[in-house]
Amino acid sequence: MDGGGFRQYDLELDVRCRADHTCQVFDREEFLAKRALYPKAWVEEAERAVEAILRHMREGRWPVLPPGEPLPWMERL
Repeated sequence: MDGGGFRQYDLELDVRCRADHTCQVFDREEFLAKRALYPKAWVEEAERAVEAILRHMREGRWPVLPPGEPLPWMERL
């Protein structure tokens, strides 16, 4: 937010976690290929965020429920 609008940057990394707590990180190669274009702080924060999500799921911390079977509405791909 710079007073004239809102800017959002997609750093390519996507994390998809399922009801059984398995997670996949997508587009890591694209992120690594472009990382030199981003400020160092953004790269570090994006990498920390992915690790935080994976750790959160492994530990099953709130609000993540215990692992379970996916319900029909959860499957989108």
